[in-house]
Amino acid sequence: MCEEMIYADPDYKKKVLRITAFVVVFVLILAGLGFNNFQLYLKQMETVSAVRLITVLLVIIFAVPCLFSIWIIKVALHSLKEKRFPPTGTKVIRDTKVLYDDKARIRSVILIALALFIIELSVMAIVFSSRLLLLFI
Repeated sequence: MCEEMIYADPDYKKKVLRITAFVVVFVLILAGLGFNNFQLYLKQMETVSAVRLITVLLVIIFAVPCLFSIWIIKVALHSLKEKRFPPTGTKVIRDTKVLYDDKARIRSVILIALALFIIELSVMAIVFSSRLLLLFI
């Protein structure tokens, strides 16, 4: 049986790498410049308001992995339906061997399990951090 390959699109790969680099640089700059100002801002606030603000920020921060995991689940379910991984029409950033039938199903189930685990960890982090912050009130 001949192995089918999906070849990486160089333009798509460059686009993904540019977006990733931009996000990393943006977060590092924001963290570096904003951390001291944020601390000063929190010190001026009442404790209850500061705890609420930090809780909202933590929810936003931990929502990002949840959204990424939902996208992974969507791709994995599409792959389960097609019995092919990666699904038809998927762009890849490196040359990828196409898997069919049982191998595709196993890969999809593993992706779904990992995505659900990431969602669970994110929700637990939100709950535990908000409960920990409530101790300061």
